[in-house]
This record gives sequence, structure tokens and C-alpha cells, in this order.
Amino acid sequence: MSKELQTLILAYRVVFLERELPEFRESYSASDPERLMKLAAYHAVRPVLYQALKKVDRKDVLTDRLQLFTVQMALRNKLYGKETLRLAGIFKRAGIEVLPYKGCLFTEKLYWGQHFRESGDMDIVIRDKGRAAEAVALLNGEGYVLQAEDSMEQLLENAQGREVSLIRSGNEGITFHLDFHWGVNERYNLYHIEAEDYFKGAHIQPFLGDFCLLPSVEAFFKMLLNHHGGRELWFKLKELFDFSLFLQRFSQEEYPLTEWADEVNMIKIYDRGIALNNMLISGKAEQRSGIEERVILNVWEKGESYRSQIIPKLKRLFVYFRLQDKNINQRILFKRFVAYHGAYNPVNEFPRPFGDRWEFLNFLTKLAIILYKRARGTYKAA
Repeated sequence: MSKELQTLILAYRVVFLERELPEFRESYSASDPERLMKLAAYHAVRPVLYQALKKVDRKDVLTDRLQLFTVQMALRNKLYGKETLRLAGIFKRAGIEVLPYKGCLFTEKLYWGQHFRESGDMDIVIRDKGRAAEAVALLNGEGYVLQAEDSMEQLLENAQGREVSLIRSGNEGITFHLDFHWGVNERYNLYHIEAEDYFKGAHIQPFLGDFCLLPSVEAFFKMLLNHHGGRELWFKLKELFDFSLFLQRFSQEEYPLTEWADEVNMIKIYDRGIALNNMLISGKAEQRSGIEERVILNVWEKGESYRSQIIPKLKRLFVYFRLQDKNINQRILFKRFVAYHGAYNPVNEFPRPFGDRWEFLNFLTKLAIILYKRARGTYKAA
């Protein structure tokens, strides 16, 4: 493991476990500053690195850069949290059930409101897809502009990721980026989880100095596991840090986490998160790993987003199929995956010369276009 990656992992231990300060100082001093900054940005853990440097009283040019970023992010996230509460109130008055999703919810519940978590937007998930168009109309009335040319009705029918983005320019001099979800997974997945599952046991709880409808511990766990493990496959340290903090806040001895993971077809994903936590965060396991961990660690070292790079995209696909539970038929899953990428998607559309009938040929066309653009250095995924 490189000194830079080791430094980021040690930063978690310094900030959240109050240990290994000398090891962190030594590792940081031996790191290449620019590569460390690049990896911290990729892994979205710059505030954690900054807090660790504060704890060891380190002051240098990199610390100044991290401090500026962290302060700006904290100010923006406070505004995002305030806006999330405002929107939740609007939806409540309209009788529409929504929950904060990821972002400020994880910051509040895992980081106890401390702005140590890097975040780029707001997320809201709705319980009743049938009221999604009405909810977006309310958002339009608040100045939010849909980032798609299709109507909301068309998006509800065709958006393969089951989410849309909206943007509003605020009086505070900040642009609010909102991801509105009526589903919690891409259509091809075979995980046993839907948006409505996040609302089971949800109740009004204290949130950001006010009160808001929030998920139960079980739903919160499934939300985190589904997004960080099921969708993102632990490909960033931010995801592992969130998971590790959850294990600190809600222990396996107190809650049936394995049973909950099994209910949503994510035992292997859960086990992989536990293995990474034990190996790298808690120090409960020897430094041994399976092929999935080795691929994940390689991705961590490269610091290249699978969304815009071909090789990380292929690595992600490999890990994705390796981490599916035994009861999932991978042949059916692959057919669904091909159909997903060959179907019409108004949010991220590619040419579909074979129409709606021949999704496999559309999939091959899309793959050929991506490879061609990648060869020319012009490929950028949404």
C-alpha cells in the first residue's frame, strides 16, 4: 500500500478512533503532497484528512489548502441542510412523504453533525412514485429547474437510474444541486430493496436543530449498504468511512445486521464491507485479502473514477458480479444489465439504431461508441 493511501486510512483512525498519531505523522511526512491531495479528492475524504492534520498540529501549504476547502464545504453543507429541511416542510404540507437521502442525513447521524463528511449535492427520496411528478412540480415552483429535456412523466417511465437532477440558484450566492429519487437502484439490479423500504419504521426525529421524518436504524443500514456497497461497491474510502462509523454507532451485537443484509440479497456486499473495515480500520484481521479486496485496493490506489474511465468501469463490473449473493441468477442479471444499457435513457442517452426491440445490439453499439471515444480521449460519462 502506498504512503498516500496509508495516510488517508490512518487519518480515519486519528480522527474517529483517537489513535496512531505518530504513525500518521510519519506516513504523512513520507507522502507525495500532490498525489495525496489527488487521492483525498477522489476518495472524497479531504475534511477527514484536514481534521487529522489539525489533531497532530501540522501546518504547511497542503494543510492551508485543505482548511480552505473544508471551511467552504462546511458552509455549503449547512445551507444544503437548511434547504433540505425547508423542502421537507413543503412536501409535508402537501401530504407527500419524502426522506433525506445520503448527504446531510449521513453527516447528522454518522458524523454527529460535524462537517467531516465531504458531499456535493442534496438527495431526497419519495415513497410514492405516483406522486413524483407532483413533487417535482412543487420543486419547480420553488425555482428548481429539471436537468433533462423530457417531461417528468417521460422520465418516470424511461429514466433507467430512477432519479433526476434539479438545480436552483439561491439568494445566498450558492447553486443548490438536488437529486430527486423515486427508486434506489438501477433497473437491472436484483437486490430486494425499493424506495418504500426506507420508509418502514420511519418517524419524526430531531434533525439539524429541527424535526423531520427520518428512517429507522434498519432502513438507515439498508440505505447505506445499498448505496455504498450495492451501487458503489466500496470503491471510495468515503464509503468505507461511513460504513465503519455506522459499525461504531450501531454495533453488530446490538442489531441483526447480517440478517438485514440477507433480506436484501447483500450478504456478500456486507461481508466485503466488514472485511475491509476489519483489515484497514479496526485492525481486527490480518493483512490478508481476497480477489475482490485486491481489485478494490487497486482502484483506491489509481484514484480513477469508473464513471469516466474504461478500465475502472470494467473492474467495477467484475467486482459487481463477484459480490452478488449465491441465490442470484447471474445469467438473468447479465441479461437485465444488457437490457438496461440498451434501453432508452433520457438522462444519459446514446444512439439506439436498433430501436426498442434489439436491446443487445443497442448495447453493443453503445459499447463501441464508448471505446471509440475513449481511444480518442473524448469519453466522459455522466
